[in-house]
Amino acid sequence: MNIYALRQSILQVLRDAYGPVPFDRMQKHVALFRVDPAIALDHLRQLADAGYVKTITLGDGDYYTLTQNGRTQIEAAPGFRPDAFIYGAQAL
Repeated sequence: MNIYALRQSILQVLRDAYGPVPFDRMQKHVALFRVDPAIALDHLRQLADAGYVKTITLGDGDYYTLTQNGRTQIEAAPGFRPDAFIYGAQAL
């Protein structure tokens, strides 16, 4: 899978979750079907490092949710400017 398509898919999964979700639940979403979990988790962490995803650590592990920046990139509202980290060459 293209890394930009994967990043967009991860943001889509988090948008569809309607709140913080653990990674094991994210993997069950159709957008991540047949994606290597190690690769998906690596890109999820990259998205968190870049400020698109927020990590919430609770007693039973990490949960993930969109930041406002992540939501803006996946919802493409009026005035939306695609970011190259999420959309690659399509953003240029």
